[in-house]
Amino acid sequence: MLWDVFISHASEDKDDVARPLADLLHGMGLRVWLDEQQLGLGDSLSRKINDGLALSRFGVLVLSTSFLEKDYPQREMQALLARQTASERYILPILHKVEHSLLLRRAPLLGDLLSVSTDDGLQQVAAAIQRAVAGMPLATPTVTAVRYFEHFEFPGGLVSACIAAIGSLHEPSTWNSLEPRRNMALDDIWMGSDADELVVLLYRIYAPLVHFANHRYRLQRTLTTLSLCDRVRFDLLDSALEALTRDASIAAASPRLPYDPRVSGWRQLREAEPAKYWWQGLTLERIQSAVPTFYDSNRLESQPSLGAFREAYAVGYRAFGGGQQTLGLLANPLYGFTAASRPVYWRLLALWHTLYTMVVQLPEDATSSQLQRIFLNAPWIDAAFPEYHLADDLLPEANGCTKGAVVAYCKSYVNNRLRESLA
Repeated sequence: MLWDVFISHASEDKDDVARPLADLLHGMGLRVWLDEQQLGLGDSLSRKINDGLALSRFGVLVLSTSFLEKDYPQREMQALLARQTASERYILPILHKVEHSLLLRRAPLLGDLLSVSTDDGLQQVAAAIQRAVAGMPLATPTVTAVRYFEHFEFPGGLVSACIAAIGSLHEPSTWNSLEPRRNMALDDIWMGSDADELVVLLYRIYAPLVHFANHRYRLQRTLTTLSLCDRVRFDLLDSALEALTRDASIAAASPRLPYDPRVSGWRQLREAEPAKYWWQGLTLERIQSAVPTFYDSNRLESQPSLGAFREAYAVGYRAFGGGQQTLGLLANPLYGFTAASRPVYWRLLALWHTLYTMVVQLPEDATSSQLQRIFLNAPWIDAAFPEYHLADDLLPEANGCTKGAVVAYCKSYVNNRLRESLA
């Protein structure tokens, strides 16, 4: 059995760091080797630890004064250093109440490695480890001050490409390229295929949401200073992002779809009844964890990059177990996609198409009265709802039912926001 991370630590740091960090990483889906969880009565301590070191993809060193002063953690560190190469990162150093200058004196071979500190909180440390396991940068860029937007220049090309990608999912000829190449009923499998057609489609569908999520906080801080038209764009994009987290509400719109993906034994159940048991939404936390995979630069003005995403996806696909989770969950509804087997996602795609069409068609110089006529006094959903022509036996429901679900969502979550912005 392979582990994602081996946590090497001094016993003095078990309660404060090692044990709670292991719990956080377990919650993120990573396989964690921690001595107290793997050692049983009568086990050979040295043999078990050697096995853990040999079968772990990454070694996490909790570097503290106690660690640097004790003999046994030093042996584990030397074993980890033996696997570290200049071209392949293996050791993930965690500084715990120790200055970097002391580390340079006591363990100079670790001094040049990028590290994170428990001063930032264990949640941030766990997130950094998860990013490293997924093949992303260990440290996230820090922004010392909020940069405000004078104008909401959201790249329309991302939205237009997403609309086209959604349109391709209305074509059965696209579905063949989305078939899983791995057995997704296995506990270790989160990423089902590395077909380039799937990777490109995944990038185009999620690039607008990821880019918006990356700037959402700054946009919220700037919202009152933006033009009315920009505030409407923000409402539409924010509604599209939130919709991904409201899969249960979308399923519950009349006519209600049978949908219950959060049950025990879901891997096996979804193979037999994918329409009901295949998870077709995502949490905001999972979206945020995927943000770095879309960029090849940490600069705030950077645009999503298909090349960077391809590389991150390839790294994730080669990973073991939890290392696949970040992009596996993002791509999850597309693995084996057909309209009939993903009815909730089908409604979500129609909703995104509707919202994004309004984003790209919104007149830049629209006045308040014009915007009110568009969104408050006219059936804007009718104008933006996608047209597609599939045989009835390929659809999860009649077209009118899908449109009704989109209308219901917009009435419940979108229209009230637009009224407040346009009041």
